[in-house]
Amino acid sequence: MLLGPHFLESFYYTILPRKGYIQGAVAYVDDVPAGFLVFTLDSDGFMGRAAAHHALRLASTLTKDMLTNPGSLKNIFESWKLMRSRTSSGEPVAEVMSVGVQPFCRGRDFKTKFGIHVARSLHNDAFNRFRRLAVKQIRTIVDESNERSIQYHLSTGWKIFASGIPGWSVPSIELRIRPEDFCAQ
Repeated sequence: MLLGPHFLESFYYTILPRKGYIQGAVAYVDDVPAGFLVFTLDSDGFMGRAAAHHALRLASTLTKDMLTNPGSLKNIFESWKLMRSRTSSGEPVAEVMSVGVQPFCRGRDFKTKFGIHVARSLHNDAFNRFRRLAVKQIRTIVDESNERSIQYHLSTGWKIFASGIPGWSVPSIELRIRPEDFCAQ
């Protein structure tokens, strides 16, 4: 994450889920965390709304980051540019923002042994929520160099929507999907 662990701990994973800006799920296998998925129902506006409603907490978090790591100012500015580059697509778009699977929970051997594909299970849970909430479109942004993730997304029904995403310092692609097109095999 561009803004670092302090931002994640003090704002992103505390304020945002508590106030409903982001939601998520954790997958467990034998009582051990195997993976997680984080999404928002308001891709274009969730962070701007959170920043406006929790400006003091955000300012405090970012000030502490700048004081303990002056180099973080560059990342803060880059994040602000990224947030400002987001323009409304006209219709509400949800976004799968983070997915992580423990290395030991990846691959065919794990799936054969435990009967679960962790990433697909997490996505399936999120897509069930999207369907219940009548979400029409979901996006995700992936680094162009992450071929494994791109192939996974394409294999489950996502389509490449755009590349060279404005505001991103790392070459990235945007993939989109409608909930009914997700293939959870």
